Amino acid sequence: NGEGRGPVTQVEPGVVGGGAARAMLMGQFLAKPVCHFLGYLYPAYQSYKAVKRNDPALHTQWLTFWIVSTYFSVVEVFGDTLLSWLPFYYEAKVALLVWLPTPDF
Repeated sequence: NGEGRGPVTQVEPGVVGGGAARAMLMGQFLAKPVCHFLGYLYPAYQSYKAVKRNDPALHTQWLTFWIVSTYFSVVEVFGDTLLSWLPFYYEAKVALLVWLPTPDF
């Protein structure tokens, strides 16, 4: 029963899929700055806020993020030449960097 609610609009699956496909094809030139923002600037700011709040749960979350991020960076140093040739490598990296800071991780 939809009483009191506005009209429900349905989204065509092709529209969502097309937008997702365009977003996944952003390429190396846009993906690198996005990776740097998502991988360093945003987490650094959130880590700073966690320290100011003095919340142990946030400390644990962001410490875990930085450890996983460091391991990923070490693997990249040695394998970036090969990894960057994989299709959707940078897009997968962006997806990982979006997922890592979530509280569910």
